[in-house]
Amino acid sequence: MRQISKQVIDNRNEKNVTTTNCDHQQRLMDYELNKNLLNELEFLKEKILILERDLQTLLMEKDELQLSRHELQEKNDQLNQRIISMMKLMPNSNVNNTEIGTQHQQQQQQQSNDLDALYMENRYLKEKIKNYNEEKSLLLERLITYQDLIHVIMIHQKQQQQQRQRRQRQHPK
Repeated sequence: MRQISKQVIDNRNEKNVTTTNCDHQQRLMDYELNKNLLNELEFLKEKILILERDLQTLLMEKDELQLSRHELQEKNDQLNQRIISMMKLMPNSNVNNTEIGTQHQQQQQQQSNDLDALYMENRYLKEKIKNYNEEKSLLLERLITYQDLIHVIMIHQKQQQQQRQRRQRQHPK
């Protein structure tokens, strides 16, 4: 009778050791998974910060370019007016009004070309900003997903721990 009870106790101890080893392995796997997720989360946060800084820099550059463009347009218009008025006042000038008009048209054409170039650059910068915003949105979505995963893993670990505690209470050593 003693031998049978001893065998039963030995069997229980073996089961506890096996269960403990499985729990330990599971905890190690969960720990590694959490560690990897946290590392990726930190990386994504850093990337978001970099993208936000780049976006701010691009917006500032765009504002500076727009201001500079406006100032240059005003200066160009003033210079054109001065040139036209000076040429009209020159008594010995062989330049007639049609030549002044032609020169003015050429200058306007040049301004139009400059405006087209600025417009294209502005469109390019807008597209670049749009791409940065899309990338930022994707990164934020990924970040939220990883946060949810971490939350689920933590809940799962807590449940496992509670189950182990219940088992230990039910089957004390």
